[in-house]
Amino acid sequence: MTIDALIALVRQAFIDDGASRYSWSDETLVSHANEAQSSACRRAGILTDTLQASDADSLPLCSLSVITGTATYRISSKVLRVLKEGTYLSSVGLNLDHKTEDWLNEFYEYWRTATGTPTIFTYTKGLITLVPKPVANDTLNLEVVRLPLVDMKLGGCELVGAMDISFNATNKTITTVGGNFLTQGFLPYKATIPITGTVSNNIAVTPVTITAKVMTVSETLVTEANTSAVIRANSYPEIPEEYHYALIDGICSLAYQMQDSETLDVNKAKIHEAKFTNKFGPEPSARVEIARRKYPANGGYNPKTFGG
Repeated sequence: MTIDALIALVRQAFIDDGASRYSWSDETLVSHANEAQSSACRRAGILTDTLQASDADSLPLCSLSVITGTATYRISSKVLRVLKEGTYLSSVGLNLDHKTEDWLNEFYEYWRTATGTPTIFTYTKGLITLVPKPVANDTLNLEVVRLPLVDMKLGGCELVGAMDISFNATNKTITTVGGNFLTQGFLPYKATIPITGTVSNNIAVTPVTITAKVMTVSETLVTEANTSAVIRANSYPEIPEEYHYALIDGICSLAYQMQDSETLDVNKAKIHEAKFTNKFGPEPSARVEIARRKYPANGGYNPKTFGG
């Protein structure tokens, strides 16, 4: 379901917003939709990834270049948790164990200075540490639970390049110099994207992977360097499609909390929040989110939730 269809459905079937004068602007409802999607990810961890290499700021998400002698690396703040099941060094292929610093301090006395092939990682918000400190360059493949990469936009997303877009037939890549695919709202895995304005690549393509500057596609391309192009796509929620409809309750709950005589309705806000919680679970507290990052899944640690 596109964001345009989602907002239209909210207006027509749920908040009964008059067509002549909206109580909630498009911008407000789209903002609520983006917050509802992020909340669903925080609550239920439904957005997992092993393919997206980096975020819009080119910080690593699922692929990290490991450098000899460097133990700690900054990764995307979009990462909620790192899962050990899919986190491994390319050269070894075995999953690294997720441990806490407390565990290392108790059972691995010299972990801060030890060197070798990493077998353990620790994770706090935005930082991953490999133990022991690597003695060779490598690639760390990560399986992560993450937040959405981009905000949804009504009308879809568009990237217009004037003589700064290149197509590579060998690698099946489209590269932009002045634009940014992710900040413009483009996503992999969703739907075909039409391209116009080129000499030889006016086709619809299916994104496989997208970074800030490079889109890899499934289709055959014709090599063109530094050409003009217009690339457009619809804007979708990133979470799996079976959860799109459930975002409506999150949108409505936020909409009815708006402090205005025509929009504030505490009872309706509570009803929609209860439905949203029934689908995705309670909103985790900051304490619980920290614990989820720090402690390994199924590691025997069960933090008290204090309300979620």
